[in-house]
Amino acid sequence: MCGISPRTPPEFRRGWRRVYRIETIAAMNDFLREAVPFFPHIRNNMLRLILVNSGKAILPEFREKLGTYAQRKLTEQKLEIHSNCQVTAVTDREVTLSNGTAVTTNTLVWTAGISPHALLDTRPCQKVRGRIPVNEYLEVPEWPDVLALIDCAVMPDLKTGTSRPPTTQHERPEGKVAAKNTLVSVRGGRMKPFLYSTIGLLAPIGKRTGVANILGVNFSGFIA
Repeated sequence: MCGISPRTPPEFRRGWRRVYRIETIAAMNDFLREAVPFFPHIRNNMLRLILVNSGKAILPEFREKLGTYAQRKLTEQKLEIHSNCQVTAVTDREVTLSNGTAVTTNTLVWTAGISPHALLDTRPCQKVRGRIPVNEYLEVPEWPDVLALIDCAVMPDLKTGTSRPPTTQHERPEGKVAAKNTLVSVRGGRMKPFLYSTIGLLAPIGKRTGVANILGVNFSGFIA
């Protein structure tokens, strides 16, 4: 058994939701290893789960200390982690990695994240990884009367200087701001900026263990 959750290689669009692949392989590992005692013909040493990660470290959304902790815990749970590489080829029996590793397997689990709608490719405006950059009012710079949001937009975080992840906790308030600004564009008035602050990030990493950042406070282990 080989569970592989890589970032999208060049022939696909890159996904943003990197946390999901860590959660997926951690849950798979728990499920499979806890099921082994119920199958007399299977032994734990017959299981091999591999996480493929194109970056230097896993969970870059979290601070380095939490990412290092998560990687150590996953390794202790007998997961193989291949960093700084990608999947370059897949056949019915084998997965090839960019570091030269060839993995014989019948099972490939792909968590490539999300992509914006193909319609955006036909629009003559600036794009970042297929998405439209917007200002704090969700306006498209070239067309002030056009708003873009959620998976179609790159939304700036004025506090951190980075872009906001397209996760539900950001998307719901984005929708409310977009609705209000749409009314303003029709009726007149002042646009409302999107000033939402991230509540937190959570990632379960198996064996009733997790990492978390809630309101700027980092913690890990069973409580997380």
